[in-house]
Amino acid sequence: MFLHGRKSNTHLITLWGLLAGVALALAACGGGPPPVPTPRPLQTKPPTRTPFVAQAQTQPVAPTPTPTSGAAQEPPSPTPSPTAARATPTTTPTPTTAPAASVSAGAGGSDAPAASPTPTPTPDALTGKIIFQVAPGGPLYTIRADGSDLRMVGVGMDPAWSPDGRRFAYVDWRKPAPGVYIANADGSNAVRVFEDDLVRQPAWSPDGGRLAFTWQNGGRLHEEEQCFSLFGFSFCTILPADPYWQLGMVNLADGTFQGLPSDAHSFSPSWTPDGAALIYRGDNPDPDRPGGALRRLTLADGAQTTVLGDHYAHDPQVCANGMVAFTYWQHDHWEIYTVALDGSNLRRLTTHSPLALDPPPNNAAPAWSPDCRRIAFLSDRDGVWRIYVMDADGGNQRPMFGDALDNLGLTYTGYDDRVISWAP
Repeated sequence: MFLHGRKSNTHLITLWGLLAGVALALAACGGGPPPVPTPRPLQTKPPTRTPFVAQAQTQPVAPTPTPTSGAAQEPPSPTPSPTAARATPTTTPTPTTAPAASVSAGAGGSDAPAASPTPTPTPDALTGKIIFQVAPGGPLYTIRADGSDLRMVGVGMDPAWSPDGRRFAYVDWRKPAPGVYIANADGSNAVRVFEDDLVRQPAWSPDGGRLAFTWQNGGRLHEEEQCFSLFGFSFCTILPADPYWQLGMVNLADGTFQGLPSDAHSFSPSWTPDGAALIYRGDNPDPDRPGGALRRLTLADGAQTTVLGDHYAHDPQVCANGMVAFTYWQHDHWEIYTVALDGSNLRRLTTHSPLALDPPPNNAAPAWSPDCRRIAFLSDRDGVWRIYVMDADGGNQRPMFGDALDNLGLTYTGYDDRVISWAP
């Protein structure tokens, strides 16, 4: 803040008091939730955005390389051709609050780990297939849940299987064709279904006919200096960037896009089992608990309620049984919890020994198995990021693939990354 001009000492004392009040008011105008612990930047975002015109596009079929060792080769950049266009809608957040559960300073529920059954010597065989990202904007791989058939299928982030496992959605920010794509399970026939250079976290509806996601739409995209004059003095302050991220949806049958009523900072949508609502991380409307919250958006009428009113809950993932797994910032590291759709049955699934190093190891990015019996997740408890698996109650935690993927260099940035998806 800069001060110009001179007045008497008496005036200066008075003005400094006024200045303090004005500065606080300006800070409040900046909006947005309290800051989340700053993770490593995921990548440099484009400095400018072109006017949004969404288009369905196709890209040539690319070969599906199968890595043998070392770093994977990046597939060629697609050159899609436009096939349709959609107009940009105007979205208006219309939150409706409801009583919600809350995680306390000790992380809610019980701060102790969930009671874990004694691991059996031979746990049930894992079935289905996994798609995962190495890092945001890096290679995408598929692998059978039993550890076989590792394949590189593309480049991008936030991969998500379709309900039947025949296709996957993902995001690619690379120019000249950034947006949301869907591709066959082997990475072939990739088609862009939504065009935007700042979009994240696509999620399939239970019937496979729609994709929900978050996209940047307005707000303060860069730092701004605001100045004003008072009693002959000029005051200036810097307001931080505060971009708005809101929810959108594409109908895959006809390519139409619909902006959804959502909070100014809306991330990580996940569908309820009946396809009638989305659970996402949004803004907490409770003035006594500013910041983020897990929210529910009913698509039929746009009504919004709060499922879990806690700023440190991130990346909700809903399973067919109505339970929500999410990542939680536990003081100085990430842990995994579950909660019911109505905010009940809050349960902590991962923990660490009191003798663990400082800071403790992280557990993040949960992904349900198709039958809701298990959860795959990322952990760095062994000194490197690996994919782990556990029972739905937190028991029987173990590396899913041992050290077989260590040469890929898995990472987690903390930006609500959707690292893993599990399909039949």
